[in-house]
Amino acid sequence: MNLNRVAHQLSFIMFLSFTMIITAGDFKPANPDLSPEARALLELLHNISGKYTLSGQHNYPNAKSRNSQFAAKYIGKTPIIFSTDFGFAKEGDKDSYLARPDIIEEVIKQHQKGSIITIVWHAVPPTANEPITFQPNSKNSSPDSLASVQGKLLDQQFNDLLTPGTEIYKHWCAQVDTIASYLKKLQQMRIPVLWRPYHEMNGNWFWWGGRSEMKGTAALYRQLFDRFVNYHKLNNLIWVWSVDRPLIPERQFSFYYPGNEYLDVLALDVYGSD
Repeated sequence: MNLNRVAHQLSFIMFLSFTMIITAGDFKPANPDLSPEARALLELLHNISGKYTLSGQHNYPNAKSRNSQFAAKYIGKTPIIFSTDFGFAKEGDKDSYLARPDIIEEVIKQHQKGSIITIVWHAVPPTANEPITFQPNSKNSSPDSLASVQGKLLDQQFNDLLTPGTEIYKHWCAQVDTIASYLKKLQQMRIPVLWRPYHEMNGNWFWWGGRSEMKGTAALYRQLFDRFVNYHKLNNLIWVWSVDRPLIPERQFSFYYPGNEYLDVLALDVYGSD
């Protein structure tokens, strides 16, 4: 879906304007052990929900803060939200996964400047190894030639992904554990993160999305939550559940909702003029 690619070249979707309060009164974060810094940020979101809109700007993994700098110069004010991605692509690509150490340095720098941090990850499918492409590349003759963020998993592969002990599950654990190691660096620096995993999950253009069955996309989201919160003890993450527009019946939000206990913020991606 080329619109996704184009949108990442533009400003980050101001998803906080779609933020909704999950619980009334004293809210309960999805992670009961949420760090004081993350809890304070989540409280801020609750307090401003329905009253204010916060602007944000997305940046490519291999471009540090270039887009944010452009936005600040263009509009005369710096967007309060700094967004980035953990990447997936080869060395030299703007989406390079090798930029992750630089990403952490930039996030720390942005946090010290007062930015709110949000991170997304165009996750590598558990049937492939980094680097991969954004779309399948049939011209490449390597074993992972068809592996891409927009690739597909067979039904049995997805079922194995959700089954502890399988090779695909073990591979998935290794991949997400790598990302967890970077998030732990931010936790050590007491930096809260608006963590937006498996974004646009009600669409079928990413390998993780479009599976509305019981052992589908929502189950994968819950599996990642358990791995990060209960296994890795990542307590600096505010969990952002992100969907695309429900333009067709198959994308109905309720088909992909993991449950209140697994999320803190509701988010919606909108492209074009809808």
